[in-house]
Amino acid sequence: MALRSVALAIAIFFIFPLIVAVLGKPVIGFVGLWLVVVYWVFRHSVVLGWPTRKQLSPVLVRTILVGVLLGVVLWLLKPEYLLAFPLHMPDRYILVMLVYPFLSVLPQEILFRCVFWHLFSDASQRSRVFWNAAAFAVAHSIFLNPVAVMLSFVGGLFLARTYEQHRHLGLVCVEHTLYGWLVFTIGWGIYFYHGAVGMWGA
Repeated sequence: MALRSVALAIAIFFIFPLIVAVLGKPVIGFVGLWLVVVYWVFRHSVVLGWPTRKQLSPVLVRTILVGVLLGVVLWLLKPEYLLAFPLHMPDRYILVMLVYPFLSVLPQEILFRCVFWHLFSDASQRSRVFWNAAAFAVAHSIFLNPVAVMLSFVGGLFLARTYEQHRHLGLVCVEHTLYGWLVFTIGWGIYFYHGAVGMWGA
């Protein structure tokens, strides 16, 4: 990798989100995300596309398994959070479900897949997947809790591996959306959504 690409990648994917986390202002992170994405879209062609049934099948199976695991773990550790968002805040829950794929997933996937893979084009597949997941986890440090970081790292590994295998933006957008919907529906969204803080006694 060129020194310039390394420096730019470190600044975008590690230094900036850590600064946002220290400041405790997640909105700065979202603004920064959209600025980078808008700049990228104007400078490069971005093809979303719709995945095939063959590409979607393993994603759906993985999503079901992840959902069951997350539900069981939450039921054992924090049963009061289980399904709390849709049950206690149904209007806001529906709004989040509707806007999440467009306002959160799409720009994140353009940044963490398209931009990241461009900057790390010379890296090995294994290191690219690992560092992509690490960057994805660091970005979620803006929510100021270790649960968001750990879950994002694991989810980031799945998403990075999917993109490394297929190089299909639409496919990872669908996978990311499904994971997000699971997280918010089951109850883990308390660690990712500041509008829900306080509603579940956190």
